[in-house]
Amino acid sequence: MLDAHFPAVLREGPAPPMTESAPKDLRYLSSTSTDPAHLLLNLRILAFCEACRTVPLVYPPSTTSGDEPERQTTLTRQKDDDGGDDEATNRQQMDLLTRARKLWAFAQTLPNPQDRATYDKELKNVAGLLAYENPEESPMSKYLALERREAVADQINRAILSRCPQVSPFAG
Repeated sequence: MLDAHFPAVLREGPAPPMTESAPKDLRYLSSTSTDPAHLLLNLRILAFCEACRTVPLVYPPSTTSGDEPERQTTLTRQKDDDGGDDEATNRQQMDLLTRARKLWAFAQTLPNPQDRATYDKELKNVAGLLAYENPEESPMSKYLALERREAVADQINRAILSRCPQVSPFAG
């Protein structure tokens, strides 16, 4: 959707400088970066986390309307509750491992060694989701939280506003 509606966001090139200064101790790179490579990598990391999900994410009730039902995601990893389809589970695990390898390879293409180190650490943490049958109930569950999705969405919104001034609420 970004390529279709905001093609400048994921393309290399000069972007207007951000007005906020970035904190020195970043836990999650998405909080300040609008670099296209960071955007793409963070979107792919989020997609990997969602592919590891075994339980649909329940959204909190809407604050605008009390009549709206809770929404759930539809991206869930197949659970092998009845011991049935081991082959499908193995294929899915192999798919997740392939995705993890591709993420790592993509992170290695970042030109800045500090960015590579940050993403290496992030990917090691995120890959921990693979170790749990129920990652939503594991110590790695923070990677499946709604706040994580919101952080990436905020990063994308900042990038759209900085690279596509025609959609800025401050544009004349």
